[in-house]
Amino acid sequence: MTSSKAVRFTCRGIPDEPGMLGAFMQGLGAAGVSIIHVYNTEHVDAPGEIMLTVKETDYEKALEALKRVAAEKGTGEITEEPGLAVLNADLSRSDEDHVPSVAIRLGQALCRYGIDVLHMAVRKRSVFLALPFEKAGVAYNLINRELREGTSFFHI
Repeated sequence: MTSSKAVRFTCRGIPDEPGMLGAFMQGLGAAGVSIIHVYNTEHVDAPGEIMLTVKETDYEKALEALKRVAAEKGTGEITEEPGLAVLNADLSRSDEDHVPSVAIRLGQALCRYGIDVLHMAVRKRSVFLALPFEKAGVAYNLINRELREGTSFFHI
């Protein structure tokens, strides 16, 4: 098993204007930072938030780029949450039929063992989980056991 730490930045006070998410993503790209995960909250009647997760090794470059874009766009503060692991349960080789049900099952299994899932996302054949890095090894083992597979479909 390999592991890598991640940091999640939350950009607050994002107005409901076309191109805001793109500006932050383009700023990171120009700084040579790859985005692991992105989440954009709704911006209906108030400014929203954009959460961007990057490898912890890119922390300094990412923070500088995000601050630059925030200053250019006149948005609110940027907060950071270091020490995360983003886990990807790849179910493409699994016989699991309903991925959202698998996500719920995995979340429940982790919850039973007191592991906080900070964010979960489901895609066609994958479940992504963000959790404290120090819990990644235990989570890895619990999820593999929950999936009841002889080989791991799980990546960190």
